[in-house]
Amino acid sequence: MHNFNELNIFITVVQAGSFTKAAKTLNVTTSAISHAMSGLEAKLETKLLNRTTRSISCTEAGKNLYDRIQPLFAEINLQVEELESFANQAVGTIRINCADNVGQLYLAPRIYPYLKENPKVNLEFYHDANFVDIVKQRFDFGVRLGADLPQDMIGVQISPPLRMLYLAHKSYIHKHGTPQTPLDLVDHVCLGFTLNDRGTVVPWEFVEQGSIQNHSLNYQIRSNSSSLLYDALDKGMGILWLTAGAAQERLATGDYVEVLSTYAPTYDPLYLYYPQNRFKTKAMSEIIELLRYQQPLG
Repeated sequence: MHNFNELNIFITVVQAGSFTKAAKTLNVTTSAISHAMSGLEAKLETKLLNRTTRSISCTEAGKNLYDRIQPLFAEINLQVEELESFANQAVGTIRINCADNVGQLYLAPRIYPYLKENPKVNLEFYHDANFVDIVKQRFDFGVRLGADLPQDMIGVQISPPLRMLYLAHKSYIHKHGTPQTPLDLVDHVCLGFTLNDRGTVVPWEFVEQGSIQNHSLNYQIRSNSSSLLYDALDKGMGILWLTAGAAQERLATGDYVEVLSTYAPTYDPLYLYYPQNRFKTKAMSEIIELLRYQQPLG
């Protein structure tokens, strides 16, 4: 295998026309240039340069080598310069894997204003509530609860602890009554979020006697789409288990009722995560800081 540094020096010498000028361009000594060229000619067993006291010119073999490798090195330098530009400017596509309600509530509102200011940054959300391998599937970031973070990942907190609640439209409560305990939900319609096409529902959890419990419930309406479940909630079709943040706007209207509040659990915060050895572009670094959770003062 050849020393590509020697080939780069050869190209510089030919373009500069002398060892002295090439040494200044590369910020090395003239003797280092001369030694590198002698070494290259020895390895190739071919004379590449005609040397005089005043100038340097290529032999026929040297000109043939220069004509072949100079375009290749020029392309390499161009690619490196573009990579440096990519690292120092907010450009490129950022791919994030997360549940759709997480993207809508915690990511999009903070990232969209940034995208308006940085038109060369593209954002790709892929909504998936399952635990996926973000490295294998070529995502830049994933989002999970703190307790679910893979150990080999770097996590950045992006939310406060997640308080859950059970929410129903007043029209549903008026027709079906208010459940008093989790067991009462057996006689109610629960709107269930599914993880996959086999209909595996994320089981609702309750704090009972100091520990987390779950029960067999009637998930009459199930979907992997938060938007569809929210629509069913709005139409008074059943009770939905969701985060307090996601319920905030609906509760503010006065048309919805929180039920079983004393049984609602609070979970770890959400974390944006990425591999420890992941090269971060400028845009990625800025997105991390943009999403980083700031503890409210006081």
